[in-house]
Amino acid sequence: MKDVDKELKVNITQALHEIEKAGDVVLISPVLEGAAKIIAEKTKEAYIGELFSHEELVFFRQLVAEAAHNDKLFCGELQATTGYTKETVEELLEKLRNLTSYY
Repeated sequence: MKDVDKELKVNITQALHEIEKAGDVVLISPVLEGAAKIIAEKTKEAYIGELFSHEELVFFRQLVAEAAHNDKLFCGELQATTGYTKETVEELLEKLRNLTSYY
């Protein structure tokens, strides 16, 4: 699965370079990764809305990670309750990792 967080920051950095070369925006810092990180985080906030804080999403990520890696917890009942297979939980975990990445 692709790293959406990293791709978002790379694309923002590239866009900032293109804008700067066109002369439309001048950024003071020669290193745009910091600006890209801030813009990416604000963009993720817009997609998430005000439903969950970053800390709450990290909690959900940890909860899903526990379900994905703990066979006792996942054993039958969790799958029957949620309808998610172990593979589906792994995919969900990867999405949450991308969404809650700090870097």
